[in-house]
Amino acid sequence: MDSEVKSQLITGCLSDKVRQKGLMNSDMSLHDLINYARTTETIASHLQTMRLEENNTATATTAPINKVADELRRPSNYPRQYQCRNCNGKYPHERGPTSCPAFHTQCTYCGRWGHFTSACFRRLNDGNRQRETNRPPRTQTNRRTVNRIENDQRNPRSSGSDIEYVFHTAGARNLPPPIEMDTPANRSSSLFLGLPNQIKGQLDEQSQTLHKINSTVQKLEAENALYKQELMTAHTNIHHCTFSFFLSFFLSFLSSFLSSFLSFCLSFSNLCFCFLPSQFLQFFLFPFFTHCNFFFKSNSFS
Repeated sequence: MDSEVKSQLITGCLSDKVRQKGLMNSDMSLHDLINYARTTETIASHLQTMRLEENNTATATTAPINKVADELRRPSNYPRQYQCRNCNGKYPHERGPTSCPAFHTQCTYCGRWGHFTSACFRRLNDGNRQRETNRPPRTQTNRRTVNRIENDQRNPRSSGSDIEYVFHTAGARNLPPPIEMDTPANRSSSLFLGLPNQIKGQLDEQSQTLHKINSTVQKLEAENALYKQELMTAHTNIHHCTFSFFLSFFLSFLSSFLSSFLSFCLSFSNLCFCFLPSQFLQFFLFPFFTHCNFFFKSNSFS
């Protein structure tokens, strides 16, 4: 299951570094890949903050006040529409990320797969650098300017809660103080780096299913242990009952045999008294009964 989640993470993430790391190190575990993605995202955020501070410290000679566009403050009755960064179409796509027209297309500018040439970030960045190079130098003035930050429609993850406010003031002849960044306190970094919500839902469902399976296995193991204990108790009871039965049978057989033997001895003795002469009894049978000591004593005959 970890390999499937890892492959989905590599396919759906927005960071080329994380995708390259996962493809190059096939033995890397899912936990290590997620930690690497978190570290990469944190470093990128810090670098972006440092670039903003350097640019504003070097070029700011007035007191710019950055604010949110008025149209973002007014509540809208229509759902917000985003623009796909790969095909410049509507986002999200109706049938998921794989239904994007540029999903299986190779860019002719940078050679990478998954986006059209018209939406290539490298081409747009090269064009911006060229325009910055050809632009005439700006003249420094002491007028106060108002800069407006608009929501990046190219990034589907941007929202109203992600907008940052930057305030600082400066005099006409003084250098601007350091920029203070005020961001939401509870802002959390994206764990999956742009992983689609559909894949996240599938992962949650799979984790819940695994939890239910583990609970069922534990219940079955407990029932199996209880069944084994009851079976051992039943075997012990059967052994005790069998031993008691054979013992009682043996004792009853022995008692019946002894009673039959004693009755036979009595009958035989009576027969001997009736038919045999007294001399025979005195010289032959009397020593036998005296030795056995069943019915006769030493002075019973005269």
